[in-house]
Amino acid sequence: MWYNAAICFMLVEVNARTYTQMFMMVCVYIFNAIVNAVLFGIFVEQFQIIRAKDTAYQEKIDNSNSAMFDIGVTDGLQDEIRTYF
Repeated sequence: MWYNAAICFMLVEVNARTYTQMFMMVCVYIFNAIVNAVLFGIFVEQFQIIRAKDTAYQEKIDNSNSAMFDIGVTDGLQDEIRTYF
């Protein structure tokens, strides 16, 4: 997008010559900005989902570690249970 903006507005060989071309170019840039924002939003949402899954997994591990410590499970059995999760 920045490359196109530089080419169009720096008065190099390829640029908009009429108001219709300028209007179309601005519409394309606005559409491109909207698409970039949507894609960025999708990526952020996916990272939030991954983080939520990681948090749930870590909470499950922490709860099992606390429970095993409270009931006095041996270290070897604790390692086996952690590898199971």
